[in-house]
Amino acid sequence: MRVLKYSRLFAVRGAKVTILGEGQQPAPDIEVQAGQQLFFAEVKKFRLAPGATHVNPRSKIVGAVKGKMKQLPAGQINFVAIDSFDPNIEFDVLDGGLSHQPIHGAFEALETACTKEPAVYGRLSGVIFAANTSGGVVSGSGLLYEAAWIPHYVWLNPAATRPVPHGLAAWVVGALPNGVALAPGQASEELP
Repeated sequence: MRVLKYSRLFAVRGAKVTILGEGQQPAPDIEVQAGQQLFFAEVKKFRLAPGATHVNPRSKIVGAVKGKMKQLPAGQINFVAIDSFDPNIEFDVLDGGLSHQPIHGAFEALETACTKEPAVYGRLSGVIFAANTSGGVVSGSGLLYEAAWIPHYVWLNPAATRPVPHGLAAWVVGALPNGVALAPGQASEELP
């Protein structure tokens, strides 16, 4: 289902999308031709484990991305897209509530890993991460007027062998609901 979600989002934006053979040799899930730019995306879904109360967002996100490296073709622009259905990833232990800071911390750890191990992470051009929550608790009687702002973060790998061109990065962010671009080094900044 997640593969279809991203295929639809990119197709609606005008791209030619090809769903690649799932279950065959290691390959990404989709190929996207956006104008003159070709890129690939491998999709992952985080589930809430029954009875789970705490998860380390850094290790879960970095581990998930690292586990997808074999499916990304060499010499291409590649994204790993993760949809989170696990609100524990967004539970900020310091704050005691829902926040996107743990996700930002995970991107910091991923950026460090990519910089230290370019041979491992070089095929990764970027990560798309769809948060599970708006990052805060919506309360009050005006629920009809308050939209749940659930972002799709787009992080770019500073050590990628095929970096994402600026125009393509903007195109990807624009194709995603509530897309937010995170340039290298921005993972820890407070975002809207």
